[in-house]
Amino acid sequence: MACGAGLLVVLCQVRNVSLFAIGISVAPVPVVLFSVATMPVFAALLSRVLMGEATHWSTWAATVAVLVGIGLAVFGTAPGGVRGSALLGARAGLGVALSLALSFVTIRRNARLAILPVVGAGALPAGAIGLARARPQAMAGGHVWAIVLAGRFVLPVSFFSLSPASR
Repeated sequence: MACGAGLLVVLCQVRNVSLFAIGISVAPVPVVLFSVATMPVFAALLSRVLMGEATHWSTWAATVAVLVGIGLAVFGTAPGGVRGSALLGARAGLGVALSLALSFVTIRRNARLAILPVVGAGALPAGAIGLARARPQAMAGGHVWAIVLAGRFVLPVSFFSLSPASR
């Protein structure tokens, strides 16, 4: 059981990291981030379905508010200068949220699962896929120091910190 749960967490990590990178590259970043913020909604739904946990009415109220907000972000008018597909960004962000939620519920359901190895094992192939798909000239563009800082410290620490918090 733990082996299957570990593999599921690895696959969720690969999916969420990959979808996040795709989302922010093809869509306005705020739409992607707002969609990712639905993760607690998906976690509540998955906890109900997979673990039989009750969901408080306030969670459902928050769900409605979040979905209305995503609708406004996706189908509203974009400010000048915003480029990319809001719909694609929302879909990628929702995919990230669902993957993270499934990962967190799986971790909570399998208390003996070692978190660091499975989260790391998911990050490595996602990074390798991104590296293989990126064009060399694109890797040197932008603010490389900020990308390195985020990729080396901010994202690993935040994702790893969120994982045990789900227990």
